Amino acid sequence: MAFPSPVGGTFLFIDFIPSILFAGLYALLIPLIIYRAYDRTSRTTLLIGTVIFVIGHTVIYSLRAAAAHAGRTPGGLLTYIQADFTLGYVGISFDLVNLLRCLLVNSTFGSETQHQSPEIAARLSSRRYEPQYERLPEGAPDYPQRRFWIRRTCNFLTLGLFAATVPGLISTGHYSSDIRDPASADYIGRLRYASAGVTLLLTLVILGMTIWARALPRVNVRAAKLLSVLSSLICVIAIYRLSIMESTEDSLDSTAPGSQNRPIEKIMFYLFHVLPEWLVSFAFLGFNLRQMVGSGFFGDRRWNDETAEERAKREAKDEIRLVQRTKRTAQRQAKGRPVPVFTEYIPLDSLETIPVYAPYSHH
Repeated sequence: MAFPSPVGGTFLFIDFIPSILFAGLYALLIPLIIYRAYDRTSRTTLLIGTVIFVIGHTVIYSLRAAAAHAGRTPGGLLTYIQADFTLGYVGISFDLVNLLRCLLVNSTFGSETQHQSPEIAARLSSRRYEPQYERLPEGAPDYPQRRFWIRRTCNFLTLGLFAATVPGLISTGHYSSDIRDPASADYIGRLRYASAGVTLLLTLVILGMTIWARALPRVNVRAAKLLSVLSSLICVIAIYRLSIMESTEDSLDSTAPGSQNRPIEKIMFYLFHVLPEWLVSFAFLGFNLRQMVGSGFFGDRRWNDETAEERAKREAKDEIRLVQRTKRTAQRQAKGRPVPVFTEYIPLDSLETIPVYAPYSHH
């Protein structure tokens, strides 16, 4: 009885060297994770999905190499790896959407609303304020409608990616236990198609938005180009997965066409699935994306713009924070202790123009 072939095939000896190679490549990204967590100017929660992905894949390819060397395909390990392959690239797509949202939203703020941008909001609320943006020229236009639709579109993409994970999880959950049942095998096949198809559609939308971003005023074009390349790589993964969803086999040890165990099929898997995943992960961690897209620590979490009531509350908190920090500074000085750099609160209105990476220039 035929059942859906596992993505990447089973664990054959031919997988040993490439699995060792990618386990090492992912392990090399772990120092970058540590650096990004240590460096306050590049530290952001928007890359949590990528961090989990990198650590998980270091383990995945180590286990795959061990199983390939032993020449065995444990059912539990196969199911676990299939789930990881199904959800891994979707996880880094979440990070891509959040980074794209920050890049696009930052381009819509005017001189009167610039304080709401993710990076400036994070800096103003930090105990150690380190200004990083230059102020927009007085009277720079604000685009609230564009900002509204950018946020709603990115919310839709996030929900869509969540929806794509559901059939993927269900299909992998049934993979080892029910795969030899004809009804279950057909059910698993349909779910895999649904997951791959929805993800491909969403990644194409993301790619289209990154291309559109390059035509907008006040967008960091270098960041938009980078996100376009990364979106294209994720599209390659989605297209590859969709192209092999029809593959079936009648035995996990089969080397028939479509089994994903033939050498050419293994090469295609590592070239069009594994390599793009690693390249995207490397780019996320190798570049200071917090600075490039202006994400701040938490990214853009707002549903709507700041209301007059919210602004009044924020300004009141700022005044309280200013008084508290002034007292702490005076106490330190009275005790003869050094005052830490940037502990004084700096209101936005008192900021001078600061050199910046030019996120607001079109070229």
